[in-house]
Amino acid sequence: MAKSEFPSIFYLYANRTYKEELEAYLLQHFSTVSNLNVSNATGIGYKIECFDVGDLKTLDVELEKYEGWIQQTRRNDFADIDTEFFDLDKFISGCNKRITFEPLIGSVWNKIQVEWRVNANRKTVAVRNLNVTSAGATDGSYEIRLGKDKITGGVPLGATIDINRVYRKNLNGEEFRLITTDAYLTGFVIEFKVDEFRNGITAYTTLDTTDLDHMQDDDYTTRYSPVLNGGGSSGCHDYFEIIINQGEIYKEPAFPYTKLNMIISFQDDNFTGARYNVLTSVYTVLKTESSFLYNTEVYHENHLTKTAAITGADSYISIDLTQPFNRFTVLFWLPNAAYVGHTTLHIWEMFLS
Repeated sequence: MAKSEFPSIFYLYANRTYKEELEAYLLQHFSTVSNLNVSNATGIGYKIECFDVGDLKTLDVELEKYEGWIQQTRRNDFADIDTEFFDLDKFISGCNKRITFEPLIGSVWNKIQVEWRVNANRKTVAVRNLNVTSAGATDGSYEIRLGKDKITGGVPLGATIDINRVYRKNLNGEEFRLITTDAYLTGFVIEFKVDEFRNGITAYTTLDTTDLDHMQDDDYTTRYSPVLNGGGSSGCHDYFEIIINQGEIYKEPAFPYTKLNMIISFQDDNFTGARYNVLTSVYTVLKTESSFLYNTEVYHENHLTKTAAITGADSYISIDLTQPFNRFTVLFWLPNAAYVGHTTLHIWEMFLS
């Protein structure tokens, strides 16, 4: 395609994380590149002169790596990532999910929930707002841990710290933590990148399937809650098997995920007057026609029953999946057949990531 005699002006914007790589690309492929000096912690902008539409098309593809885009008019505001303005109709660049503070469950359980959810994916995370309130009789502190990077601060006695600066990072598999000392969380808005599978099909189960979809609906306010009825061959266990809904049955492709995540607990009706353990086992399976190439136990833990439909420290599970698989089975073992009908399984969340 012939080049134009006169250049066209275009503006492009991208994630500041990739500033050096993007500038190197632009200077290599365009003769005139101007930095727009965007006043924003996470965004960058440039004006370029383009003589060849082919170069522009190539740039458009390249910008996907830098979380960027091209437009013909200059952008004068960055309200979507402005720390002084919360536009909750838009996500921080690179994020597609949001979690906010739940005042009814308190500081400890809010920390457990948000860390579990972000760490299930360990991709991009952005802390848009964080409120930390003093507790106890001494000055407190907080720490936002973004992989190897740590943001720390003090919380004066009797005070609440309201942080509206955006802290954003691509975790690249590293851990996210919120830590407080002599202080507690009183609010947050945190966004993150998810790649999750929630559309599994139940191939086999011994359990009542009423509200079964609730365990995959991305909604902490509903749950799947069947009674364990001992429908397995032992007379004291139950199970369900989840398969992928793609391709011909028994020839489904392997799942491209490496973690199984669940929020789970067991409630007893106090028929013995004491709590007891329910053994939970998870197996991943790679089945091709009539052959089982892998049948791997990836989880085998006891869960102490509770007196209500509540979570505990052992309820938030993320299981590493190391073998290829196209289905998985979750089994629940009661101590013996005498416990059948006295235990309710609760699953608030279940997804692959």
